[in-house]
Amino acid sequence: MQLMTDSGSLFDGPYKVDWPTGERRVRGQIRNGLKQDEWSWWCREGTQRRTAMYDGGRLHGPVSRWYPSGRIREQLSYQRGNRHGPWAAWHANGRTSIDGEFNQGRPHRVLLCFWDSGRARIAGNFWLGVPVGEWRAWTENGALVHRGLFEPEVFMDLLPDDIASEMSFRSSQSRVA
Repeated sequence: MQLMTDSGSLFDGPYKVDWPTGERRVRGQIRNGLKQDEWSWWCREGTQRRTAMYDGGRLHGPVSRWYPSGRIREQLSYQRGNRHGPWAAWHANGRTSIDGEFNQGRPHRVLLCFWDSGRARIAGNFWLGVPVGEWRAWTENGALVHRGLFEPEVFMDLLPDDIASEMSFRSSQSRVA
């Protein structure tokens, strides 16, 4: 979506939105009507919620998100609008939630997910969005519930929403060894 001026030309310049209390809500830069460079968002209480880099209106560069408490929630990168590079996320208690990687918008390489207790939740591998090799899943109490090839009926409820929502599984993809 491009931002236009009242006269109908493309907007260029700083973008600023404040909460009704006057506190910062959004800050960024617009070039040719599109988000450009660093953008930042804050919650009503004044703590920073997110920063992201844009190029020509598409996410391009690092993105960080925080919990309202100010504790880091997630760090990842985008390349030309697609998730690309390392992906790390943490539970509200500060323990690691996700350690993974994306390649051009698809989960790639090792994915490790953890319960908020710090115990392992899922361990497996992707190759350009396709689950490959041995996968393991554990309950919150640490009991191993699956060891073997990726099975959507086992893992879809355990995968982080970010991965589950971005993946579409066909039976042939879920059985790659």
